Amino acid sequence: MIGAVLACAGMHALDAGTRVVDERDDYGDAPEPGLQLVLPDQLVGPYEEVIFCFHGTWDGETVGVNLLQPRGNGNHHNQLKTPLNQPPADGTVRTCSDDYGEMGYATPLFEAAGVSAEDPGGPWLDLPTGMAMKFASGTPWMVETHFINPTDDAVLVNAAIDLGFVPEEEVDVWLGTFEFDAGDLGLDPGPAEVTFECAWTEDVTLFSILGHMHEFGRSFTTEWIHDGVTETIYEVADWDASYKNAPVIANHEAGEIVIEAGDIFRTTCTWDNTTDGVLEVPAEMCTLNGTAYPLDRPLRCVDGKQFD
Repeated sequence: MIGAVLACAGMHALDAGTRVVDERDDYGDAPEPGLQLVLPDQLVGPYEEVIFCFHGTWDGETVGVNLLQPRGNGNHHNQLKTPLNQPPADGTVRTCSDDYGEMGYATPLFEAAGVSAEDPGGPWLDLPTGMAMKFASGTPWMVETHFINPTDDAVLVNAAIDLGFVPEEEVDVWLGTFEFDAGDLGLDPGPAEVTFECAWTEDVTLFSILGHMHEFGRSFTTEWIHDGVTETIYEVADWDASYKNAPVIANHEAGEIVIEAGDIFRTTCTWDNTTDGVLEVPAEMCTLNGTAYPLDRPLRCVDGKQFD
């Protein structure tokens, strides 16, 4: 049978007398067939912002993933990634907020496709029959969960990611993720703009695309440069703070955007930094995510540098 539930416990110490509010949730059973990855119970201190990374390795048979549903209670994001450098031992839970200083450290393993702005609570990945993302035996995985606690109480939290499986022999087309990122940011108070380019390393067809910024964002635009032509393929001209957690996702029909190796995606983000300080990653971001096929592994590019 393909299926499992993984969980364990791990917490850090708090000052004596701090009240703890239990915000954990019961995420039920894993999909069948499928897998549920559960972030072990963690404490987030008063007014603390922290990113936890929970590590493991898929030791089952190679399968296709055709369903992904992040599940959390009040967390900012909950992603399944794969490390691009040597990961720690399976079962390790660590605070990984500083990992963003090393922008090539990980990339999304499975990512959003098929979600519309009208249904931000639906599955982040819900693929048609015959299409799936490859979960190869031996693949290291990392549940990355970002919590922000705006209260003077500590909170006890957990999170989960549900994956639905399909046997490898039933997959006709492999769909893969890409993440193109601006890298480190240093946004001074006032208006700011950053542009970066990433080149494609192989021929693919675009399936879905989305932009990611935070609450200081003002606009997000991606242009496709190919055959001497530049055309806008994704644009959010009036960025709303709610898009931080419910991104605007554009889905494309088969054959609509066919990309050749060497084509370039140029992304421009603008912000209005209304604070008195410099905004850096992860307080603000400029990231383009999406899916494409045929692609049996994740692709990552940071400000023109490829991590593949």
